[in-house]
Amino acid sequence: KLNGAGIRVRVVVKVYALALYLPEKKTTTAGVLESPGPRRFTLGMLREVTGDELGQAFVAGITANTDKAERSKFVNQLAQLGETFVNIPQAKKGDIITVDWLPDTGTVMMLNGKPLGEPLKDVGFY
Repeated sequence: KLNGAGIRVRVVVKVYALALYLPEKKTTTAGVLESPGPRRFTLGMLREVTGDELGQAFVAGITANTDKAERSKFVNQLAQLGETFVNIPQAKKGDIITVDWLPDTGTVMMLNGKPLGEPLKDVGFY
């Protein structure tokens, strides 16, 4: 079920639309993070962005929203995330990036339905 959606704007340029899907509606960050079962967020690209730019934005977002102690638990997965974005030479307008948490698999990222890299195993990283 769609839990929420928004548009990422950088300066005055719309970059992507983001949608979060959960089994049940949640209204707090804690509720989302504690939600059992699968989770998905999708990025619908509204302009062209390089994989390097996407990777930097993801890592910057994680850095801005976690403390050093928390990030230190996920150093290997942060590195793996960076490698995953290397597999995207260019995200084009209209491309769909999905990021799924699957309890038996981990975090799986796809570009237009095609897997990007190996799953990230720790639920805390999602």
